Amino acid sequence: MNLFKKTWTRKGKQSQSKKWYISIDKKHVPLSPNKKIAEEMAAQLLDKKAAGTLGVVVMSKDDDRRKSLSALVGEWAEALRVKGTSAEQIELLKARVTRVTAGCSFDRARDLKGEAAYTFIGGLKVREDSEQFASYQTRNFYLSALKQFARFLIRRKILTENPFQDLEPWDVRKDRKHDRRELTAEELQSLIATTEEEGITRSKLSATDRAMLYRVAVFTGLRSAELGSLKPSSFDLAHAEVTVPGEFTKNGDPAVQPLPPVVVPLLVEWLKGKPAGNLCWPGTWAKHKGAGKFLKADLHAAGVPYVKDGLFADFHSLRHSYISRLIRGGTNLKVAQALARHSTITLTADRYGHLAHGEKRAAVAVFDAIGCKQDASSETDDTERLKNKAIAEPACGLENRQHRKVFQGSNPCPSAQRPSNSQQSQ
Repeated sequence: MNLFKKTWTRKGKQSQSKKWYISIDKKHVPLSPNKKIAEEMAAQLLDKKAAGTLGVVVMSKDDDRRKSLSALVGEWAEALRVKGTSAEQIELLKARVTRVTAGCSFDRARDLKGEAAYTFIGGLKVREDSEQFASYQTRNFYLSALKQFARFLIRRKILTENPFQDLEPWDVRKDRKHDRRELTAEELQSLIATTEEEGITRSKLSATDRAMLYRVAVFTGLRSAELGSLKPSSFDLAHAEVTVPGEFTKNGDPAVQPLPPVVVPLLVEWLKGKPAGNLCWPGTWAKHKGAGKFLKADLHAAGVPYVKDGLFADFHSLRHSYISRLIRGGTNLKVAQALARHSTITLTADRYGHLAHGEKRAAVAVFDAIGCKQDASSETDDTERLKNKAIAEPACGLENRQHRKVFQGSNPCPSAQRPSNSQQSQ
C-alpha cells in the first residue's frame, strides 16, 4: 500500500496537501488527513477493486480543479455565451475577473481568497497610470463579477463555497462621482433645435441624424449601444414601436419599445431613402462611447450646461430624462419599470426618478387648511398665493404633478406637428 501526499512548489516555496492519497488505476484518490484512517480507507478501496466492485473512485471534477484560472474563465465565458449574454458584456466580465485574479496572483481555483480580492478591489485605480481611485460603483461591478464567476465554479463542483459571498458591496450613495441629471424640456428642445440649425457633422453623423438620435433616445429610453444597433427595419411605424435584438440589450432579451405618436411623422420622413439593411446611425460611436462626446459639444452649442448642481448631462442622461418624465407624468411605477426594463422597481424610482425644483412644495400646496385658524379672506389669499408660487416655481419647465399626461408641455420635437386622431389611435 503506497500512500502519499501531493506536493507542489509555488514562488520558490514548497507546499504539501493535507490529505493522503493512493494511486488506483493511475488515478489519485483523496483519502483522509489522518494517516491511520487513510490506510483503512485505502484497504477498503483495494478490497473493492480486487472484488470488481470498486466503481468510480475519483471525483469527476478532479481534473477541473487542476486547471488554471485563465482556462476556467474561458469556460465561464463560453457558458455565458450559450446563456445568451452579449459578447460585449462577456468581455467586460472576463476583464474584471482577470484583472483581480492576476493582481492577487491567484493561479488556481483553490487560491481564491475573499479578503485578498476585497483589498485589491478597494485599491483599484481608474487606470493603471492614474492616481484616482475607482468609484464605489466600479468596485461593486468587479465584486459582482467575482461572485458570479465563483457561482459558476460551485456549479461545476470545482469549489464547495463562494469565497466572495460574504463580502459587502460599497455604499455608492457615499461616493457619487458622476451622478446624472435629468434634462428639462426646454433644454432638450434647445439641444435638438440648435443641432439641426447649426448643421455640423460630428463623429461622421450629420446634424439631422444626431437630432433624430436625441429624439429617439429621450422618447424610448434606449441605451447608446441599443440605439447604435437600430436599422430602418427595426421601426414598425404602423404600430408605433421599435425593436432591439437581444444581442444588443443589457439583459440579453429583445426589447420592444412603444413610440409616442408625436415622433412617428418625423421618423417617417427621416427614414425615407435609408436602406433597410443599413444602420440608422452608422459608425463606432456607440461602441467607443462617442455619443457622450458629440452630445457634450451639441449641449455647449445650445448653451445647455453639461454640469448643473454637480450632476452631469451625458448621453445616458437622456434615458434618465425619459424615465423621470414617465414617473412625473403619473405613469404607474410598475409600468415605468417595464418601460425602463429594470430588474427592480427600486432602481427605477431611486436611481432614475429625479425631483424637479419646487415639486415638494407643489405636493403640499394642495392640502386643506385643517386646524389652521385665521381670517377667512386672508386664508384664501395666502393659499392661492402659495399654490401659484408652487406651480410657478419649478424651473425645469416640466409638468407639475397635477398634469398627468406624459410628455405634455414643451415638445422635444420642435418641428413635429401634433398627430391627428387617426394617428393617435395607432
